[in-house]
Amino acid sequence: MKLLLDIEVDDGTRTQVPVLPRTQVAFERHFSTPDHPVRLSSDVSMEHLYWLAWHASKQTAEFDVWLDTVVEVGAIVNDDDEVDGPLDTAQPSGTSLPSPSNPVQG
Repeated sequence: MKLLLDIEVDDGTRTQVPVLPRTQVAFERHFSTPDHPVRLSSDVSMEHLYWLAWHASKQTAEFDVWLDTVVEVGAIVNDDDEVDGPLDTAQPSGTSLPSPSNPVQG
């Protein structure tokens, strides 16, 4: 899974950063415990997503200070035929129109 994060801060600046192996390992070291391992492939919370963005963008400010400047973080996932995970693109909701490439059968 190749993960890219799109970060927008309060001054309107947008940055895209890749989540490289250094950040992936730091994530597991920071959030996992012997009794509760945490992996990117399962149950990623909003705090996890923002922490990944903070670490991947190599911020010098403390996490909570940086978080006060963030408007949004979006995940862009390129699976390359890998198993779906929680950061994959969400399925359309009941209010979404079907994709032209995926017509509704009925």
